[in-house]
Amino acid sequence: HKATVPPVPPVPVPPAAAPPTSTAAPPSLERSSSLGAADREGAPQVASERSGEQEAARSPAWSAAEELKGRGNGKYEAKDYAAALQYYQRALGALGAHPLCEAATGGGRDLVAPAATAAGAAAVRSRASSYHANCAAALTQLGRLSEALRECDAALRLDAALPKSLLRAAHVFMSLGEYVRARELYERASRAGATADGANGLRMCGEAEQEMGRVGSELAALRRAGAQCKSRQAFRDLSSRLEASCLRCAHNEALKALRAELLAAGGDFGEARSICLAAIGKPDASGPSHGALWSYTLGRVLYDAGDLVGAEERLSEAMARPGTPAAAKQLLRLAQRLEVERQAGNAAFKRGEWAAAAAGYTRGLQLDPNNGRFNALLYCNRAAANARRDSLLEQALSDCNMAIVLDTTYAKAYLRRAELRLRVGKRQLALDDFGLARRHDPRGTVGAEAAKRSAEVRAAAAGSSHSHGYSGGSRSQHGGFAGGAGRPGHGGYGYAGSRAPPPVEKERERCHYEVLEMKPGASAAELKRAYRKLALQHHPDKNNGSDTERAAAQKRFVEVQRSYDVLSDASARARYDAERLRRGRRPGGFGGGFGGGFAAEEELFAGFYSRRYR
Repeated sequence: HKATVPPVPPVPVPPAAAPPTSTAAPPSLERSSSLGAADREGAPQVASERSGEQEAARSPAWSAAEELKGRGNGKYEAKDYAAALQYYQRALGALGAHPLCEAATGGGRDLVAPAATAAGAAAVRSRASSYHANCAAALTQLGRLSEALRECDAALRLDAALPKSLLRAAHVFMSLGEYVRARELYERASRAGATADGANGLRMCGEAEQEMGRVGSELAALRRAGAQCKSRQAFRDLSSRLEASCLRCAHNEALKALRAELLAAGGDFGEARSICLAAIGKPDASGPSHGALWSYTLGRVLYDAGDLVGAEERLSEAMARPGTPAAAKQLLRLAQRLEVERQAGNAAFKRGEWAAAAAGYTRGLQLDPNNGRFNALLYCNRAAANARRDSLLEQALSDCNMAIVLDTTYAKAYLRRAELRLRVGKRQLALDDFGLARRHDPRGTVGAEAAKRSAEVRAAAAGSSHSHGYSGGSRSQHGGFAGGAGRPGHGGYGYAGSRAPPPVEKERERCHYEVLEMKPGASAAELKRAYRKLALQHHPDKNNGSDTERAAAQKRFVEVQRSYDVLSDASARARYDAERLRRGRRPGGFGGGFGGGFAAEEELFAGFYSRRYR
């Protein structure tokens, strides 16, 4: 979107933090009253400056330069910016022939110059600064912002207090989305005499920074939602706003970086990464903070994708560049700590230390509640560790459910939950999960494993005379069903083939609709929303109270999970509703629970297991 030019020297202003990102549109050169004409002059000149200008104007070079500048202004007003740029450049060349030009630029002639000559040289220097600022205005309109920054730099080197040059540089930084640097230059322009234009620029900076804060809050909320954020209206609204802003402000790097972050939050990691790499690879880094901004953004994308090692590398690059975003340091530390805890959990899992592995994953879950996708991975890993202990099967199932709540496309979590459901006698629900794993990873290893296990379970059910559970199936070389010992991220779903699954546990007596706080006529989508809300609310990891409070949350979470297992399966729900009618509890409310002798739901489960799986 910009012409290829050499790297841009920074405008000589004190270093500042990286600009905050925003969806606010930067001003075009027509939006500020300072930009009605390319040669708008700054503060009123004092008498000594007027005398210096009068001295400088005696040279024909001055008149020639002013004539060329006037023609350039005419082309600028006609929006012929390329022709205007040529005239401004020719004006600079004509002024270079001025006899005072060498003294003005410090060439060494007349080191002890008379006061009149010094004033004339200052006038030449100020006029040259103005011509460079005009070039910057034309280049900005042509979209060549890297060159515009260099012209601003040249203008400020010649006259650091010329309001027009300060305003030009500030406008360029606004166009790039570097609002902190723009604010600094607008403040300098105000002090130099451009009070109204400086105040207008400061107002635009404030609006842009406020919008940045709002977008940052929206992004954080979407990240907390994990993979399901893409289906939310808030995601679609923010995406539309950013796309429209990027079209209006084609050179705003901050907006493009925000769009890459939003794509990553929605799971489009490939596209987000491509945007970042394309920006980093451009030879015309458009601003002093360009490299730091895009290294940070790529680190953020990799972090959201779960590539902590890659994120650490890119964030370290950002920290070594000028203009590093303030969030880079905190995110780098977070990535390092998460990787330490994940590796600790994986190492303990490989050693067969299941409690230590689960503890490592739990510590990781406590570090960043906003990273829904990575937390889904940690929940799934902790489920693998807890599944190795029969006393924690319910906790393992809870962890799989939480992983799926955070990432509904996580094939490995479905596969792991399917194996756990087999172990507690829920064969049809397990087959459903195998199908979901295949759907979300149709050509990958997880999908292939799910297809294989589904076929084994169906074959075992067809050849078995038992009404539920199974004792057959193919053995893997590890002594269990296919999946073997595995690792947290690569299997470990099976259980010893020589041991039959435990009988179906006694279910709770409360009405499943009551548990989910829904009426019996609720749709599948409504039940799913209610389940997700309650699962997030009552998950033990989300409750940091006393041991008693955490135990109560665990109990409630398991109850929610069991109810949803029944009501999310269409045929199981139909049988359940029929049983309620048979027992004299017709649908019509969700209070009060069951009674009338309906005290053991294992009868109900055994009923539809025996009829379905025979």
